[in-house]
Amino acid sequence: MKLSSIQSKIGGALILILVIILGISFTVAAIQSRNLLHEQQEHSLNSLHSSALTQARSIFSSLEIGTEGSLERGEMDVFDELLTGLGAVPGVLEVGLVDPSGTITYSSQKGRLGQTPEQINITNSHEKINIEKESENSFFVANAHMYEEKCMECHEDVELGSLAGVLYVDFSLADLNQEKALQHSALAAANSKSMISNLAMGLISIIITFLALFFMLRRLIITPLTKIKTFLTEIGQGHLTKRLEMQQQDELGETARTLDDLAESLQTEVVGPLQQLANGDLTFTVNPRDEQDTLRHAIKKLGEDLNRMIADLQVAGQQIDSGSTQVSDSSQLLSDGAAQSAASVEEIGSSLQEIGNQTNTSAEHAQEANHLSASARDAANTGSARMTEMIAAMSEINIAGQNISKIIKVIDEIAFQTNLLALNAAVEAARAGQHGKGFAVVAEEVRNLAARSAKAASETAELIEGSVEKTSKGTEIAERTGEALEEIVGSIGKVTDLIAEIAAASSEQAQGISQVNIGLQQIDKVIQQNTASAEESAATSEELSSQAAELKSQLSRFVLKNSANANYSSNLQPQLPDSRSW
Repeated sequence: MKLSSIQSKIGGALILILVIILGISFTVAAIQSRNLLHEQQEHSLNSLHSSALTQARSIFSSLEIGTEGSLERGEMDVFDELLTGLGAVPGVLEVGLVDPSGTITYSSQKGRLGQTPEQINITNSHEKINIEKESENSFFVANAHMYEEKCMECHEDVELGSLAGVLYVDFSLADLNQEKALQHSALAAANSKSMISNLAMGLISIIITFLALFFMLRRLIITPLTKIKTFLTEIGQGHLTKRLEMQQQDELGETARTLDDLAESLQTEVVGPLQQLANGDLTFTVNPRDEQDTLRHAIKKLGEDLNRMIADLQVAGQQIDSGSTQVSDSSQLLSDGAAQSAASVEEIGSSLQEIGNQTNTSAEHAQEANHLSASARDAANTGSARMTEMIAAMSEINIAGQNISKIIKVIDEIAFQTNLLALNAAVEAARAGQHGKGFAVVAEEVRNLAARSAKAASETAELIEGSVEKTSKGTEIAERTGEALEEIVGSIGKVTDLIAEIAAASSEQAQGISQVNIGLQQIDKVIQQNTASAEESAATSEELSSQAAELKSQLSRFVLKNSANANYSSNLQPQLPDSRSW
């Protein structure tokens, strides 16, 4: 990233300061000049405004003076000529007279006759109107005239003191507005000219001041700072042989001499020990100047730490060499044991596979027996239900037979009564003699029919009684059969439950054997992984042994202090792991 130079920053700061000063001065001068011109313009405009209003009032005074005699004498032609003459005066828009009703009766503008001026509002005939109203483009002046005693000679039908009319003058302010616009333009031009003049003078002052300060700063500050920058760049690149040797007796000269001392110190007290360190010589000594000498303390600590670390590494290399041999032997033993375990697990898996197959077959047979027993239980339940329905139907038949027996008894009683009635009818027919013969024949037929009905009812009753007796016996047999079927259903249900439990136990046993088989497969997989890991560990330990030898060879190039070897080598003896722990 490209950085801006101090020269540019100082130059920019100077320009900014000068611009701010110029801006403030220019602003103050411009404000003062503008205020002065504005005051002059206001005074001139006020004078023009007062002059225009005075001119309008003078014309109105001339109107009142000129009309005083003509109106009193009733000379309206003279009054009309006066209005026409005043209307021709430059700046006069209109001169006229308004009657008590508010209507223009005389005007210098004939087109306005009969109209009502908006500036005059007559609400009372005794109101004294005196108007001076200024608008944007005109100045309106009006004054009311009342009927006096001398007016009563000609105007007998009016009231003394009432409104006779209102004289008015409407004066144009267009010339005044035009003059205002011209003066505003002149003021703006004067302000612009003053600003340009002040700005040009300020720019010239800035340029001259900036050039003087720039060359002075360049000689006293920029050039020494450039030398210091080049020197620090050389130090940053590792070139510590150059010196500034500046003779300035100021802060920059003092800074340059301090930097020379710094370069000398780095050359002798920092670079020297680091060069020894690069050559593998750790016997160098660094003496910090005080407690805050961070750099020398760091180099001193670096030398001491490296002495300790290299000594530790030498001992650790011996430990790694010995330990890698033991790891290799233990890994080989672990690999052999894992192979034997894998063979045993494989045999156990084969046996469990056969047991699992047999258990699955037993579970399938138990499941089929469970289905058959369930079907038998369903059939027995269906037969029991049908037997229950048959018992209910036979009970209904028995009840129906008993009801029929009752009906037959009723029929038998009816036949007996019919026979008795026929006998009585025959007796009555015999008493009647010749007249009752036909009735006697009918009675005999009825008697025979009743006898036949009684005989048929008796035979039907005997048959029904036999059927009811047989139905009762069948009902008893069916009830005993239903009880037997219920016992069969209960037994089949128990058998079905037992078979279902056997099937469930067989299924669970088969699942358990399957899970055990899966576990053995996982154990076999782990054993195989352990075997591979043991082989890899053996190979790694061999590689580690060779690397330990290489490490020992590399560490032998370092020259250590005797104190470091005495303090640490004796305390860091190799403590190799026991191979039996494997």
